[in-house]
Amino acid sequence: MKIILLKHDKKLGRKGDVKDVSDGHARNFLIPQKVAAPYSLKMEQKLQQDDIRQKKSKVDPKVLANKIKAITLTFEEKADENGTFFAGISKEKIAKALAAKGITVHPKKIVLDSPIKQATKTTVQINVDSGIKSEIKIITNTST
Repeated sequence: MKIILLKHDKKLGRKGDVKDVSDGHARNFLIPQKVAAPYSLKMEQKLQQDDIRQKKSKVDPKVLANKIKAITLTFEEKADENGTFFAGISKEKIAKALAAKGITVHPKKIVLDSPIKQATKTTVQINVDSGIKSEIKIITNTST
């Protein structure tokens, strides 16, 4: 049976590839799991149009890196008498603050070994895309 892959599959190939597999494998596994669909010219054209739409909507990583570099985030957190924050500045907080400024970054792309627990000025690295990195300035203050 001829199928077209709807998702990447380690054994079969990438999304949009046309493969010839056994009928049983296609009917019992690939199609019910929505990994593949029976091949048709209409389905292939639909996948190509989806790819074109995704490429148009994707932001250029270099432009995004420059936008991130221009931003300085300021956080005010409650701290104890030693100056240690009760709740540190985590990757998730940084990602939310960036989202509030209109830049969507997944927390996994932010390089931070441990949450920031002291009032300080620091830079944090963000992996924008493969090979493209940017840094963001973060200022943390204590509040009462």
